[in-house]
Amino acid sequence: MKQIDETEIKYLAGLIDSDGYISFNFVSNRLYLTIGVVQSLDFDKDNYLESLAERFGRISYRSTTGRDQKAWTVKDSTSLNKLVPRLVKHMIIKARHLNNMFDYYLRHKGQVLSDEQIEKSRMFSKESRLDTGPLKPKNQPSWAWVAGYLDGDGHYNLSLKRNTARVEVCAHTNDICGLELLQKAFGGSILQMSDKENYRWFRNLGVRDKAFAKGFLRKVHAHSRFKKWKIEQILAFHNRAATTKCDTPFGESDSLKL
Repeated sequence: MKQIDETEIKYLAGLIDSDGYISFNFVSNRLYLTIGVVQSLDFDKDNYLESLAERFGRISYRSTTGRDQKAWTVKDSTSLNKLVPRLVKHMIIKARHLNNMFDYYLRHKGQVLSDEQIEKSRMFSKESRLDTGPLKPKNQPSWAWVAGYLDGDGHYNLSLKRNTARVEVCAHTNDICGLELLQKAFGGSILQMSDKENYRWFRNLGVRDKAFAKGFLRKVHAHSRFKKWKIEQILAFHNRAATTKCDTPFGESDSLKL
């Protein structure tokens, strides 16, 4: 695996905490561990996942429900041995899950498993996913982790008609620890959604909290790979609002969900 600095590892930790998957697969009854991220071809405009694959892992392409997607995966033993110990230090939601899965993989790597053992392995994976949280308690997230997490599950909302903006992210109740850490670090609110199984954290980024918004957005923008232009739209909103008396800083009256 080619060199990757710790800041990018933190970003990847956030991205995998949100949009990533950690799974077992079986070939000739041998167990393999896979870490991966799937994105739309249109979403990853700067080919970040391809740049990862040039250093470690591999990239593949597929079409699902009419959408062209790319998948970055890591499954070779050498890369996993180097990557996992670095990732789990910075993950907030899936750290214990990844640690459980990696330990199980190391114990069974290379063995020919019976069908019963394979079924037990699948059950272990399913139960492990419910074991959420960091390896050690964290008082606040790193900016790189925040950027990665929001690049995955986050939304930047800008209403040009109302001159309002905010950031939000939804998570299943099992993964609420990520939302709680965001609230602890940046304020905002956490609300239970109508399905009772998911929660939403949101934080105002509008003119009322302009100073916070600009500082927050600039920090996240420095690390973002997928949503830089969305962040730039809200920064432009604040910059234009400061130089015009118009009710709608962009001269429009519509709403963008970024």
